Amino acid sequence: MGGIVKHVLLVTGVPGVGKTTLLRSVAQQAPQPLGGFTTDEIRTQGQRVGFRIVPLHGRGRIMAHVDRRSRTRVGHYGVDVAAIETAPGKMAPPTNEPMRSRGCLVQG
Repeated sequence: MGGIVKHVLLVTGVPGVGKTTLLRSVAQQAPQPLGGFTTDEIRTQGQRVGFRIVPLHGRGRIMAHVDRRSRTRVGHYGVDVAAIETAPGKMAPPTNEPMRSRGCLVQG
């Protein structure tokens, strides 16, 4: 890695105001490819039952769920540690440019 971060964007707000939507829009409109990921809630009948980790480029994966059997737990969620450990490798945008010239978005 060892890249230089030139700009940092910190977005905060209460649930449902559009933080993830904003970050995805920024990533799509950025003048250079961005890497990173967002996390999405998984809801069933209005109740939060888990979280999905979604790279900006690629498919998402469930990283925690109430029904997941796992020795690793956060609250009542079973955690898929492999989903979290493999996420950084999927964060890079599809480009041949050196990492130092790209940006990165992470939303959790």
